[in-house]
Amino acid sequence: MNMAKSGNKAGSAGSKAGAKGKAKGDYLADVPSRVVSGTMGLAAFAMAAVVGLWAGNPAIVTLSRALVACAVCALVGRILGSMGESCTREFIGYYKKQNPRPRLPEELQKLEMSRAAHAKVVDEMRKKAA
Repeated sequence: MNMAKSGNKAGSAGSKAGAKGKAKGDYLADVPSRVVSGTMGLAAFAMAAVVGLWAGNPAIVTLSRALVACAVCALVGRILGSMGESCTREFIGYYKKQNPRPRLPEELQKLEMSRAAHAKVVDEMRKKAA
């Protein structure tokens, strides 16, 4: 039981940290600002490297400019990704507020309660039989 309780606490802590993108167990795709940041940074690096080589610049100049372009575009991508996350989060909150989950009809609630009671009785019978 202790493991289940600690797992729940870790899971809720991970989901809270995941919203900010700082949890250890997050996948990169779970945090759009990191995806946008990385994509823009790598695209800028590749573009600057190709253009620098095409122009005939020395390798050190080409790579230093590509690294600067990568850093700047990664920063801009992080900002744009964060803005996109906040807009999406705001829209989802507004949508959930405007479209609440419908309540189950009373007949379905009663049916669900009787199903749960039946499952409990079946579990007790299985325990006694074993």
